[in-house]
Amino acid sequence: MGNIPLDELTEKAGGRFRLVCLVQKRMREIQKGLPPLVDVPPGTDPMEIVVREIMADKVKLLTGEAAEKARREMAMREAEAAEDEKIIPPPAGTSAPDAQASTSHETARRAL
Repeated sequence: MGNIPLDELTEKAGGRFRLVCLVQKRMREIQKGLPPLVDVPPGTDPMEIVVREIMADKVKLLTGEAAEKARREMAMREAEAAEDEKIIPPPAGTSAPDAQASTSHETARRAL
């Protein structure tokens, strides 16, 4: 990684405080296993990845109303994904009520 002027990074992030917050948050995401948003060779230092992402305008620090809106949208997407995972198709050749009825019947028969 070449020398990237700190002033340029600070300007892209919107200030020193925002730069520090952005770097810290994105570093955590990368350390948790989220993939880089820019092309980098395997084994690239996470700090270099974050700097490249900021310089490429791939990450931004959202605050205030923009952050709340993003949180709500993410929560809705996660809820929809969780709902989709709950839907389990019935066994082949049966409909959902038939499958549930046979399961209940078998359970009652075993209890006798």
